Amino acid sequence: MAESDTGASCCHERIMAWHWEEGGVMCFTPTMEEFRDFNKYVAFMEQQGAHRCGIAKVIPPKEWCPRKSYDDIGSLKIETPISQFVTGQQGVYQVYNIQKKSLTFDEFSQMACSDK
Repeated sequence: MAESDTGASCCHERIMAWHWEEGGVMCFTPTMEEFRDFNKYVAFMEQQGAHRCGIAKVIPPKEWCPRKSYDDIGSLKIETPISQFVTGQQGVYQVYNIQKKSLTFDEFSQMACSDK
């Protein structure tokens, strides 16, 4: 089997780090140790070809708990936000993504909730 078929990687010893789901979606099941460094795990997902699929599913480990509150994310920086513009009709559409300057979550929230 090819490396991408098994999900094996030189930096991951588990044999089935991912599998295919119905509809051709790659499904990843990281361990808690892998999940702690999510940026590194995303790099692994891209090594396996997830970036070519358009969408991927990540099932967090059983011991992971989501945040209880999002009160502390106001200063979180969104490095490369995009504005998306869609034009078209009758099933033919064009999408334009325009990269904007970085901003904090609070700045984004203000912009999203404004009347403009």
